[in-house]
Amino acid sequence: MLPRPARFRAIDWLRGIAVLFMIQTHAMALLRPELRGGTLFNALQWMDGLVAPAFILAAGFSMALTQVRAAAASGDADARRRRMKKTLRRLAEVLLVGALVNWMWFPIFREPRWIVRMDILPCIGFSLLLALPILFVLAPHPRALRWAALALAAAVFGLSPLAEPLGAPWNRFLNQHGDAVFPLLPWAGYVYLGAAIGAATAEKGPRGAALWLAALAGAGIVIWHFTPWFTALYPPHEFWVMNPANSARRWTQVCL
Repeated sequence: MLPRPARFRAIDWLRGIAVLFMIQTHAMALLRPELRGGTLFNALQWMDGLVAPAFILAAGFSMALTQVRAAAASGDADARRRRMKKTLRRLAEVLLVGALVNWMWFPIFREPRWIVRMDILPCIGFSLLLALPILFVLAPHPRALRWAALALAAAVFGLSPLAEPLGAPWNRFLNQHGDAVFPLLPWAGYVYLGAAIGAATAEKGPRGAALWLAALAGAGIVIWHFTPWFTALYPPHEFWVMNPANSARRWTQVCL
C-alpha cells in the first residue's frame, strides 16, 4: 500500500528557491562589466549553475510521482489512459511555451529550425516525452521504475562526452555545438534522476525520498572524487558541460 498522497515540501522549496535564483541569474546579465567580479559575484555564479539541474530534476520527480500515484489509486485501465492523456497535454503545453519563447527571439517563420531550439523548456519537455512510455508501463511497479530511471540517467551521463563530436543534425539536440543551450545530453539525466526519486517517494513517502536523495548524493561525491579518472576516460570534451563527474557535482549539491 502506497503512502497517502501529499505534497513533498522539499521539492516545493527546491522549486521556489530555483525560481528566485532564476530571476537573479537573468538579472546578472544586466550588470556592468566592472561589477562582474568579487566574492559575492563568484558565489552567485556558483549558485546559478544549480538552477537548471534543480528545475529539471524537480520536473522528473513530479512526473514519476504522479504516474505511480495514478497507477496505485486505480486499477482501471481507462483511468490510467486519462492520466496519460492529461500528462501528454501538459507536456505539449511545456513545448508550446518553449516554442513561443523561441519565437520571441528568433525568426521562426523564415528559419523554422529555431522552433525547436533546445532551451530549458524544450529540454524538459522532450526528456519527459522520451521517458513517458517507460514511466507509464512501470508505474504500477515503482521499485522497477526507480531502477530503470536510474539506469537511464547513468546512460545519459555516461554517453554525453561521446556525443560531443556529433555534427548536424544531431548537434541541434544532443550537444552544444549547434543551437542547443540545454541539449538532451547531459541535461536529460537530471530528469531521470528526479524520476527515480519521485518513484521512491510515491512508494515509501518522505522516508523513501530521503534515502534516495542521500544515496544519490553519496554516489555523486564518489564520482566527483574520481574526476581525474572520468576526465581521462573519454576523448577530449567540454568538461563543464559533458563530463559525468561535473554532472555528479551538480546533482550532489542539488540533492543536499
